[in-house]
Order: sequence, then structure tokens, then C-alpha cells
Amino acid sequence: MKKLLLLSAFSAVAAFNASAQSEIKTSPKGRTTLGNDQTSVTTTTGTLTTAKTTATAPREYSHFDYNATISSFDTTGGADFSVVRIWADSTITQSFSSGAGAVNYSSVAQVIYPMDSIFNDPSNPNNLGLMKVTSANTYNIDSVKVSGLYITGSTKSSSVVDTLVISLTSQPSNISFYYARLVWLGYGVDFSPYLTTADNDTLRAIAPLSVDSINRAALAYGTTPARAFWKVPLTAAMRSPSATAPIVTWAFAPPSGSYAIPAGSIPAVTFTFKSGDTWVANVDNIDSFHRFLPLFGGTANIMPYKGKFHAAINDRSSSSLLFSTSPGFGYSPSVEIEAENSIAFDFEYLAASFVVSCPTCGLVTLGIKELTNVSDVKVFPNPSNEKVNISFTAKERASFTVSITNTLGQVVANQDMGMQNAGQTANVSINTSNLPTGIYMYTIESNGQRMTDRLSIAH
Repeated sequence: MKKLLLLSAFSAVAAFNASAQSEIKTSPKGRTTLGNDQTSVTTTTGTLTTAKTTATAPREYSHFDYNATISSFDTTGGADFSVVRIWADSTITQSFSSGAGAVNYSSVAQVIYPMDSIFNDPSNPNNLGLMKVTSANTYNIDSVKVSGLYITGSTKSSSVVDTLVISLTSQPSNISFYYARLVWLGYGVDFSPYLTTADNDTLRAIAPLSVDSINRAALAYGTTPARAFWKVPLTAAMRSPSATAPIVTWAFAPPSGSYAIPAGSIPAVTFTFKSGDTWVANVDNIDSFHRFLPLFGGTANIMPYKGKFHAAINDRSSSSLLFSTSPGFGYSPSVEIEAENSIAFDFEYLAASFVVSCPTCGLVTLGIKELTNVSDVKVFPNPSNEKVNISFTAKERASFTVSITNTLGQVVANQDMGMQNAGQTANVSINTSNLPTGIYMYTIESNGQRMTDRLSIAH
């Protein structure tokens, strides 16, 4: 097995806007090498989706499932699935081609951004009829799910009680991003495949911002809200005999039953395994013990995270891992690890999800054509770059407005068309050069009726 670089390229920033970013790195690149512990899994696992019902019904948000679709890794099992060894500290060893070394990772993490267009794009039929969280909604995490294996140690007692440590936190969406730039000395070769000129030479990702060095788990950002932190005993009944056993998905509810996420914030969850056994430090091998192996998906191709998150769709959800020997450096986004090591890095997307409830949220809908007083609607170009032209013909005399909203439900452009006579063609040109690349909705309204459809902006 090959070795990986310990990563520290990404620097936390204090604002979403690129203009507010500092160019201070957290530490130099590539000080330490660690072993790669990827293990191929050839078993099956179920998808992490929920039924489409009403606006108040919970929705399960799975970044893993979304990327299984667009990155085409096999959701029924096979070489595209890998499980990763994790241990709460670096005193346990594992075997590498170069010999024994400290286990690579202490913990895994998942951030899911439910306001992103990947979960709210109405052109994706998998989203239609499901809950739509906007920046104005407070919502609840009712449970977190993770898939993987809890494997029985070959020579260990079945009476040993291990623990899965779970930390669920909330982070303000405007301060949760990490980034690295090509202009930093030594990074060009690593990051250039993930960037384009339009990305302003900056690769962005997202991970938990603070680490509990004792429990190797995420800390709350600031003082409110406090994190939901709990320890789940892993029982003998949960164990599988080997890495060839079927993948299992577990669901864990927060101690209080749910965890409230303030409006405009995003949830992050971390999973850390703590053994209840004893071992000889820096001598014993992890594969002799009961061990918890989270499931990841990925491909041999470059992760589709072009600088501004995920290609042109502004996908800010991501997975990350915590290196066992340097927990103080925080969780490293998987795209960063891959960029600095190899596109064959297997741990791209953690199989973890959030079950969300939100009584005030609406539904993802498409093509609401209640407005009957228009014909010959034209929107061009679509996708738009510098501007978009919207035209329509009024069937009857009436006043009209045209607006554009983003996936958070925010109105980013609005034009009062005034009174239009019957048979008159109305035209409006809206500047889109200052709008971020992504999916939007345009709406034509008149006399309390409206029609809405999809608009893409690509720079």
C-alpha cells in the first residue's frame, strides 16, 4: 500500500466572499508521510433516500448518494467502495508495504449543505416533491446515519465494549470554508487539475472548523449552539465477521431527540472509534482488534470539485478525515488529500447522511404555470453569462413583473414590466454578470398568478 502526505494546505477563511480571504496557510506542505489504508469492499449497501411525501415530512440528505449518481461509482458495491480504518489515537499500528506504521486516521466527518442546488434543483426529478430548506429556515437534525462495518477482532473477547463517539455541530455558512491557491509555492502541480482560470486559481472545500483533541471529534463553533455530543456503545450483536460481510447502515438520534440548526447555518457530524480493549502502544496491529470501518465511495478519476466547490453547481457539501498523528491540524477535506496524493485516493465521499425535519419549509417544485395570461415565453441565452433576455406576449391587458431567485429562495433580480396591452410583446434584459455560476429560477407574475421555470448561469 502506498503512503499519503499529511495535509495542511487549506486555510480557514472568515467569509464566503473570496475578496475577504487571507492568504495565510496553516502550515507548510508535506512534512509527514503516512500509510494508505484503503481496503476494497465488494458487498452491497442500500441507498440513503426517503419517500416523497409532504412538506413537513422528514427528508434524508445524502451527499454520498448524489455523487454516486453524477460520478458514476457503483452503488451496488464493487471496487468503487472502500472502508477506512480509524482509531482514536496514533498508538495502534497497521501494515503497509513499507512495514508497520501508525494508523492513518482518527475520525471521519461529513458536512451537508441542504440549501445547495444539488438538493433543490427542480430539474433533478429526485428532488421534486421533497423538502426545500432555504437560508430563512431553522431546521432540525433528527438523526445521523453512517454506513460501514464493525468487525470482530480475530483473537479478542466478545465481551469488549467499544464506543462510537458522535459529535454533531452547527457552523455559520459564511465562515465554514477552506481554500488553497495555486500561487502558493509548490501547490500548482497538485491543485491545477482541479482548477480553471474562471476559478481564480483557488480551490475551496468545507470541513468542521474546530477539533476536540481529547475525543478526536468536532467542537462547536463559538458558544451557541452547543454541539450534540454522545457516545454509542458498540455491542457484540453489531459486529460483522470480516470485511467481506454486507455493509450495514446505522442511524443515531441526538441525545435530546433532535438538534436545531439556526437559519443560514450548516450541520457537520464526526464519527470517532474508541476501543474498549487494551493494546501495546506502537506494537499491536489494528487488524487484531474489534474495529469500526466507515464506508467511502469514489472513482479513479479526479473529483469533480473545480475551484468554486463542485463544478458549476456550487455544491458545498464534502467529506473529510482527521489524521491520527496531527489532530491539531483539523479535519482535511477529501479533495485536498486527493489533490496532494493521487486521483486513485478511494476515500472521496463518506456514506453518511442527515435526516432533517422542518415544519416551515416548502417543497421543491418545477414549472409552476398558473399564469395563463402570457404566451410565447422565451428565455435566452440559457445558460446565461453576461445577461439573460426574457420575453413574452400578454394575452390580456395587465401589469407584469419578472424576477430571478437563487436556490436559497433569495430574489437576486427584479424588474417591474408595468402595464402591457393585449397582444403586446414585453422584453426585459437582466444583467447576470455579477451572479455566481449556478441554478436559478425565473418567475413572471401578474394579478396574483405566476409561472416559474429553471435558469442556468455559467461564467
